[in-house]
Amino acid sequence: MTTGGELGGAAARAAVGKAGASAIYAFADAYRRWVLAHPGRYAASLHAPAADDEEDRRVSDESLRALLDILAGFGLHDTDAIDAARALRSAMHGFASLESSGAFGLPRDVDRSYRVLIESVLSGLLVNWSGSARA
Repeated sequence: MTTGGELGGAAARAAVGKAGASAIYAFADAYRRWVLAHPGRYAASLHAPAADDEEDRRVSDESLRALLDILAGFGLHDTDAIDAARALRSAMHGFASLESSGAFGLPRDVDRSYRVLIESVLSGLLVNWSGSARA
């Protein structure tokens, strides 16, 4: 399995049997734990699969499918789900990357800060796609 597949698999497994916000938090927490446990491997996983690498594409698609399934529970499909997945992944990536490089030195619980980030992204996604904030 590719490095990206290991990360995606760990995050997807954490969300199995959960729905809604619980699934998002489980996915995000597992993502962060994996990045912190494997920072070098994580850095190597940050690429879209090559068009001619069928195994990498399959594993990447499986990982993405898990996140898209979670987002479907919020009524997000097609391009809306892709936008939401990118927003969530970008937030998780940024936080975990900064944390793994030792960038959080202020005297505040980092777990709580991560929870606030995921809550904020989730709230933003729900508002953005509720119809009230989108044109």
